Amino acid sequence: MNHPELLIVLFIVLLILAGAAYLLSRASRRKTGLPEGRLLYSDTGAWMKVEKPYYDPEWGLAGKPDYVVEVKGVLVPVEVKSNNADQPYDSHIMQLAAYCRLVHVTSGLRPPHGLIKYNNRVFEIEYTPTLEASLKSLVGEVRSCDPLMDLARSHNSVYRCRSCGYARDCEQRLDTAR
Repeated sequence: MNHPELLIVLFIVLLILAGAAYLLSRASRRKTGLPEGRLLYSDTGAWMKVEKPYYDPEWGLAGKPDYVVEVKGVLVPVEVKSNNADQPYDSHIMQLAAYCRLVHVTSGLRPPHGLIKYNNRVFEIEYTPTLEASLKSLVGEVRSCDPLMDLARSHNSVYRCRSCGYARDCEQRLDTAR
């Protein structure tokens, strides 16, 4: 085999390897339940370091969706669950609605929907004004059950600050809680 023929064979082998890697990455992405698009946020630790949780000061919500994917200029929060489901659980829908709200408040872009990925299937949940109103009502109901929740975040207790799940990312944490 002369030099040009060897280069052609090498090119074909590299092309086949690139195609196989592409197909494997698509199959892996399908398993995660993520839509095609650019991954902007991940709380799983598998893809990237999460800088800080999303926060909505108006409603007092904070949270970390499993993923946020940008699909054609639209932000889509994705929540991954470890069980099977024939229908999405109401609590999971409200959790996803909270993530939609947090993404909207943080980015200024309202997600039209979010995804809940169970082991056996993925549900697309529309983020409608009705769902947002239900979320707001639920947040108000929860706050009315616990009078401490109506207070601003407390940073007077080192113990509470240290045990908070957001202490590592909080810009208001107590110095001794680090």
